[in-house]
This record gives sequence, structure tokens and C-alpha cells, in this order.
Amino acid sequence: MRRSSQLIVRPKGEAEEDVECPICLDAFVAPIVLKTCGHSFCRLCLIRSTRLSTSGHLCPLCRHHIASSHRLREQAPDEALVDRVAAVLAVTGGAARHAAREAAHAAELESLKSAPPKSLPVFYMWPGTQPGAHVALHLFETRYRVLMRRVWDGERLILYADAAPQAGGSAVVVRIDSVHFLPDGRANIVGHGVRSVRIREAWIEPATAGLFYAMIDEYHQRSVRRPNVWLEMRAGSTALSQEQAGVEAAAALGSWCSIL
Repeated sequence: MRRSSQLIVRPKGEAEEDVECPICLDAFVAPIVLKTCGHSFCRLCLIRSTRLSTSGHLCPLCRHHIASSHRLREQAPDEALVDRVAAVLAVTGGAARHAAREAAHAAELESLKSAPPKSLPVFYMWPGTQPGAHVALHLFETRYRVLMRRVWDGERLILYADAAPQAGGSAVVVRIDSVHFLPDGRANIVGHGVRSVRIREAWIEPATAGLFYAMIDEYHQRSVRRPNVWLEMRAGSTALSQEQAGVEAAAALGSWCSIL
């Protein structure tokens, strides 16, 4: 006689739901509270969500705009939520499992701050840029919204090429110094060229609306530096605000938008 078996799922109590991240549906790990809307998430869950989002730097629950100054990786965990998680785990058990999740989250977050990777997302547009040049761009395409999601809370490095990347070509590593996210997901960025690199391999990353990534060789300085006029606008000016940079970048890019 066969004995039937049923999976018994214990319903969560109110206390457990009160400390549950709405993304991973598990107890908060290093919980942070968004200042603009008050919603709470595991730090890593929120960073993952914003890095993958194609609609902008938005709260995953209410879609409220997250200010560009809100550095998710650097915000301190909410102490009240940390204490509540500890209190619930003391009653329900699971402290050991939670400690393992904390270690895994910390390791992944640390990887976001590691040395510059050998592959980077690519922004391309003629005439490109050069090491040391001031870079100000207005990003509006879906693929470049994905790009900003992925780099802003990570290493803040992108590749800037003068044409679609291909093996054997060259590009310039650009460090993003500041960004102003608009409510609809567009972004005005300000940065500077770091150094030239040689592209070893390039491909379009899946599910990114056409965003190129490139594998690069070790950094190397190019002996020939092309003049770049319009990307050097206001270079050396310390009074240029993020909004002003975005306006100037958008104006400078106006004649180039048709080729994007």
C-alpha cells in the first residue's frame, strides 16, 4: 500500500513578514531604507534590481525615482530593521542560515568594489574621446540605461569607442565622476578619460537591448592622441553642475543622436 505524502508549508507569521525583503522574500540582510519613498530591501537585492532595470534608477515597488546622490552601496544598514530581524530569528530559528546569507551577500558586494574587470560595457559614438579628456554625455537609449544601472553602484568604469567595438580595435576607459538620473531613466553623466585600451573581443550582452561588452587587454597608453574638441567643452571648470553638464552634453550631442 503506497503512502501518500504531502508537502506541509508553515505559513509565515506577521513578525516574519515584517522583516521580509520584497525582492528575495527572505529575511533582510543589511537592510537599507530608500529615503525618497521609505521602502526597504536587502542592500544586495536592491543593487541587483537597479543594475538590471531598463526603466531607470527606480524603487522596485513603487517606481519612485531614486536620487543620483543616493549611493546604495555606501548607505548604512537600518539599525531598527537589523534589530527586528535578529529578534524574529531568535524566536523562529534560522540564525545560522541567515549568517551564511550575510556572508554570501558581503562577498558579492565586495566583488563590486574589486579591481577593474577585464570586460566593460561599451558606449560608442564618433569621434570618441581620449585619455584625460572631460566627458559629458546625455544617455537616453535603453541599452545605455542598462549600462548606467550596472556601473553606478559598481566600479563606475565604461569603455568609450568611436564606433561599434570589434576585436583589434581601441577604446578609452572612462571613469564616471557624477551622474544625474532623470525620472524617466535617462541620465546625464560627467566623467573623464582614464587611458586607452585594446579590445580583444566584443559581443552584445543578452537581454540588454543591444548593449555591447568588450574584453580588453591590459591597459596601455596610445602613442597617438586624436584631438577632441566638443567633448573638452568646459574642461577645467569646477563650477559646472551635473544639470549644467547634462544640458551642455545634450546640446553637443544633438547633431549626433541620429547615428545612435
